[in-house]
Amino acid sequence: MNFLNNVLTILLASKNDDSTNKQAKKRLTKGLSRNYVYRVELTLDKLKSAIDSAKMPDNPDRELLYTIYAQAVMDSHLAAQMRTAVFRVVQSDFFIGTKGKPDEDKTELLRTKWFDDFISLAIDAEFWGHSLIEFGRLNDDGRFESVQLIPRLNVRQEMGLVVAQYSDDTGFTYRDKASSLGLIEIGTPYDLGVLELAAKEVIVKNYARTDWSQASEKYGMPLLKILTDSRDEKELDRMESQAASFGSNGYIIAAKDDDVDIVQAPKSDFYKIYQENINLCDAQLSKIINGQTGTSDEKAFVGSAEVHERILDNYTQSRLRRVQHIVNNQLLPFLAEWGYPISPEDRFIFKDLLVKPESETKRDSQDQNEKKKLSFPDWLIEPTMEA
Repeated sequence: MNFLNNVLTILLASKNDDSTNKQAKKRLTKGLSRNYVYRVELTLDKLKSAIDSAKMPDNPDRELLYTIYAQAVMDSHLAAQMRTAVFRVVQSDFFIGTKGKPDEDKTELLRTKWFDDFISLAIDAEFWGHSLIEFGRLNDDGRFESVQLIPRLNVRQEMGLVVAQYSDDTGFTYRDKASSLGLIEIGTPYDLGVLELAAKEVIVKNYARTDWSQASEKYGMPLLKILTDSRDEKELDRMESQAASFGSNGYIIAAKDDDVDIVQAPKSDFYKIYQENINLCDAQLSKIINGQTGTSDEKAFVGSAEVHERILDNYTQSRLRRVQHIVNNQLLPFLAEWGYPISPEDRFIFKDLLVKPESETKRDSQDQNEKKKLSFPDWLIEPTMEA
């Protein structure tokens, strides 16, 4: 803890001295021990225990929960849905201005990689729950170079503590001096994020994949059957050795008079019970993250696809609004405190959240209606014959 306290002292001192501040290289994360992220067997019982431990009123423990989350987000479908949610917000255009009038110079201050990273971390708080974001050192122009997440296992958000190691019982409070430490806190302390729901679907999906693999191993490969009259042990061992070397197929050696019944799969499409379970889990993951399935999981008719696209747009609009509030209420005052030329009247605005004029709204509606009309390529239209 001594090194961590030294980092804290340097940061607080540098915040009050501009000349020192620009040269300060140490940050809070420099005093934190890296936690080894081990793997656990993903089961519904473990998830239930992890959620119960995280919600303990007196001594909440999120270690197992975050371990399960880290493995759950490795699911390709869940990862794709989360990336879709993040990318749709990061690519949205914005500006900073007063009374709705853009200020290009101030807007340019946020056209940086660290701001894209900040938006991504802000959206991640929706999935993971509480997030504590640390800003990197200032460059020679007095601008931040980077942002990063304080490892969640080093944060006891319920008590407003940061600990050097996850196993530590004591740490130091950050909430009353977060800005001086270059920290911004996103999310509520007791929020476990929507991964609490998504992890369950990933676990059930893994069950189905495992059962499918076991069924394929039993019924998907042909069985080599050898019938023999021999009772000589050496001869039987020789046959077994040969059978074991015959590819990767299973085998059975039996006497000719033995009644051997090789059980087959009841029908050729038995795999559907596993596939449908997996498809259902993927559909649930899509709904949990982005509210619909039509833009990612399945082919849809034009009408239903448009409905799904509108739902995704609604989810994106909601995320844009939430990020806009975070930037205006937390980030801009924070930047002003650290020397950025931001005034109290300045507001950050996503252009997609601006109210469109009525004429533009009607034009968009007409464009949509035109797209729905059936049209033919030129080569299908017969030319008019001249007399």
